[in-house]
Amino acid sequence: MNPYCILTVPEEPITNNSGDVDILLEIVAGDMQHLSDIVLKDLFDTEGVMSTSSTFVLDEVKSLH
Repeated sequence: MNPYCILTVPEEPITNNSGDVDILLEIVAGDMQHLSDIVLKDLFDTEGVMSTSSTFVLDEVKSLH
């Protein structure tokens, strides 16, 4: 499977990683329902996605942009 087929959220960054996480998506959602819709409806419908986990940013300490 091509890991780059996960383009259901094309405007967000996608990185290929080593370690516990194979692919990291940065998703900016309007609220928890929006995030739930993206994960449960878009990501789980993508071929090859077997599980997900979420980490939330509480506050940005420093931005590079």
